[in-house]
Amino acid sequence: MNFVVALQSEANPIIDHFEMKRESNSPFPRYSNLPHRLIVTGIGRLRCAAATGLLMAYGRSYEAWLNFGFAGHAILEKGTTFQAHKISDDSSPYCHYPPLLLRTKFPTSHLRTVSRPETKYMESCGYDMEAHAFCSTAYQHSTRELVQVVKVVSDNPNNCISKIDRKEMEALLFSQMKLIHEFVNQLDSLADEIAEPSEISSMLAEITTLGSFSQTQVLQIRKYLFDARSLGFSKKEIRSLFAIEGTSRSILRKVEMVLNEKRILP
Repeated sequence: MNFVVALQSEANPIIDHFEMKRESNSPFPRYSNLPHRLIVTGIGRLRCAAATGLLMAYGRSYEAWLNFGFAGHAILEKGTTFQAHKISDDSSPYCHYPPLLLRTKFPTSHLRTVSRPETKYMESCGYDMEAHAFCSTAYQHSTRELVQVVKVVSDNPNNCISKIDRKEMEALLFSQMKLIHEFVNQLDSLADEIAEPSEISSMLAEITTLGSFSQTQVLQIRKYLFDARSLGFSKKEIRSLFAIEGTSRSILRKVEMVLNEKRILP
């Protein structure tokens, strides 16, 4: 499991619960105890994307990823833990839809990534500053089922963001660790089930002989194969996706377009 959190106060309960040790403080604080790793990104999209990318270098493909921490919310009560089923961004037209395959006690909610702390709560959703960038980056390394976002409500229209008590919220996170541990166990078990099967390996080897693909593009193809498999494509349909003329870049772009058309949107 790879944990990506913005603040040290969000990281401390996880570090304590899973008995992690600090590995590095540069360029981002990083902790681990096999098989878990955690990185503290700081606030904002760019820092989150950079830190998530850095953590990828220490793991394997198709591991579980969890973005955890505080979020504002327009309608949920302060202290509520929720799982994001849709993640939008105020600077991007693209939304992420993490598949909700696990049995949890958490309500689900739309989560919107914003450029600055939200104070008006105009939409009936949650608000954070990192989740969209986290998903965009983690999807390059793992299948979507294994990339999840869980947040704890720190502020809402009745609890102003400027009055957040970090110590109070950190204590609240500590109280949620049993449920988070159960969630982590389920997600890690799912990762074991999704571990690359022989049919994916053989198809990957077959497809990469059709063109000149870079190592980065091979990783993209592997991810697309898992995505196509989870979307119900047959082996014949998957082969036909890649059996088109064009440059390696244009082929992958067309495959991504077909997969996006098949994704189920709420």
